[in-house]
Amino acid sequence: MDLYELLEHLRTDYVTGYEAALVDAQGQYELVAPEVVFQIDGGVYQHLYAVDLLVGAADAPGAVELSAEDSLLAPSAEVFYHSDLEISFYATSWGNMAFDVSIAPEQLSGFNTWFYYWMDLDATRRVQGEPFGGVVHSVHFQPETVSIDFGSAPVEAFVELLQIFEENGIHELRISSDF
Repeated sequence: MDLYELLEHLRTDYVTGYEAALVDAQGQYELVAPEVVFQIDGGVYQHLYAVDLLVGAADAPGAVELSAEDSLLAPSAEVFYHSDLEISFYATSWGNMAFDVSIAPEQLSGFNTWFYYWMDLDATRRVQGEPFGGVVHSVHFQPETVSIDFGSAPVEAFVELLQIFEENGIHELRISSDF
């Protein structure tokens, strides 16, 4: 399995579980809305967070988040290459990837542009009739770690992020989940 096959496998497994959760919620709740973005205090990059599903009654909605256990884990200690970047994959899921990086995440040139494109706050890329918008759900910065819930974003979002890491002089990445 090459890098792109692994990424597509992780994404497909996550989105398949996400679609099942959406159908299940539609059978249980009056209100069901996927990928609703909230502005929240602390913890997430730019204070923006997309919940997997907003469910409930119109006057009493609640948030539903898929758990990492609902997604497939990548094989342990698989090494892949993308250009000059060596990528070591440990147990991870599409909805919970932690990238260990050698610089402070907030110093990653180009990251802010990537983030806003893949959050798609104006829904400019959303396809009418599709249940999901192809967006990243959240990003958390910790010292030398970027944790991302890739949500319904395509594999292209991951590959573009690798390019940002490379452009910032990062040559090795360790990817796991921060369960």
